[in-house]
Amino acid sequence: MTQPVNILVDNDPGGKDIGEVISNIIKKQVKWTEPYIHVVANLYMMPTPLAAGATESAIEDFISPQTLGTVIGRKMLRRNLPFDPSLHYGKAIFAEQVIK
Repeated sequence: MTQPVNILVDNDPGGKDIGEVISNIIKKQVKWTEPYIHVVANLYMMPTPLAAGATESAIEDFISPQTLGTVIGRKMLRRNLPFDPSLHYGKAIFAEQVIK
């Protein structure tokens, strides 16, 4: 309990479900423009920052284009659904095989 635990959440529709859970815990609406939201004890939620004029952001927005362009088995990353699994791989494979 001496160190903070930070949950980084995409500031997009996918992250809003987590935001609703956090809102229920803290008993107030999550402000997605805040740099962090204190949840309980040493737990914090951090929405991904918004670029100037942007209304959404995701963690992939902060990864270099070269890394995002990594080819695995002749497939490219597709950040959004739907995608063709014969041509693309998703975020889980990206996290496990590229980032990790």
